[in-house]
Amino acid sequence: MSNHGIGTLRPARRRDLSWTGLVAETAGLLSMSVLRIELRCAYELPEGAQLVVHELRLAAAPDELPVASLQRVLGHSSLVRGMHLQLFRPEGAPRGQTRILAWVEYGGGSELEFDGVRATPGRAALVGTSAVDHEAAIIVLQPVPEPRRVVRAA
Repeated sequence: MSNHGIGTLRPARRRDLSWTGLVAETAGLLSMSVLRIELRCAYELPEGAQLVVHELRLAAAPDELPVASLQRVLGHSSLVRGMHLQLFRPEGAPRGQTRILAWVEYGGGSELEFDGVRATPGRAALVGTSAVDHEAAIIVLQPVPEPRRVVRAA
């Protein structure tokens, strides 16, 4: 039977692909590698908090774009239970020379582009960072400490 030029279907290679992973594989983005990220947070967040995750080169210039990034709007208790994410990165991404930076913003309704690639922490409520270890990272988000005020004697 002829398929009239339509590509043949093939089963997914791995059963643990996320919806995004399935779309990437279906679209033929097989030259991507997957970085597995686990986010943890002991604080409840309001509905609609904005999560942004960047993979940054260690020696990146201040205006350099991240190697990979993603953004997601969170539900009320998404991070209290923990969250597993897959960050898709170009196959040639530097290995062992990157860190993950994640932050959550709320209260201002961040207007980010599709993947948050140009986003920078603004009114970040919670921030975390981690080294990449064997294509995985665990990040614990913590409140940003208030800057200490220096009081000078008169």
